[in-house]
Amino acid sequence: MRVLIWHGDLETTATWQARLGRRGHHVRRARQADEALEMLRTMVFDVLVFDLTVDRESGLAVAMMAEFHQPDIMTILVSAQSPEMLPDLFARLSSLKFMCGNGTPPDDLVNIIERLGRISANIARRREMDESGETMLTRRPDAGGPVHLLPVP
Repeated sequence: MRVLIWHGDLETTATWQARLGRRGHHVRRARQADEALEMLRTMVFDVLVFDLTVDRESGLAVAMMAEFHQPDIMTILVSAQSPEMLPDLFARLSSLKFMCGNGTPPDDLVNIIERLGRISANIARRREMDESGETMLTRRPDAGGPVHLLPVP
């Protein structure tokens, strides 16, 4: 899984990066918004972990650009601000799947990232396969069950 972290707490982000890396994930950290945006333009990520502000730069702007450049990305907000102050954030940012506080234990955050990242990676792979013409998403009319990937004849 590919994870981009853009958060102001460097010690904490280093811990997240190390723990995700030990579990086999590819993790990049950005220290400034411009750096994060350049990575989002040139690399593919499954998950963006961000804060609302880092050194007076807008995390919401970074997350919105992530959505624009990578429509399948899932975002996770880790912030010191209380959730009551952010009620409409899920409506403004469709990629936002989870919000938690800075005090969230690193192992819990890693588990959340892995769970949401797997969903994002699977969606992206299915879309890539469908767009390549190698497979297509189909549902048997009589089945009403799960969607199956079938080879294109």
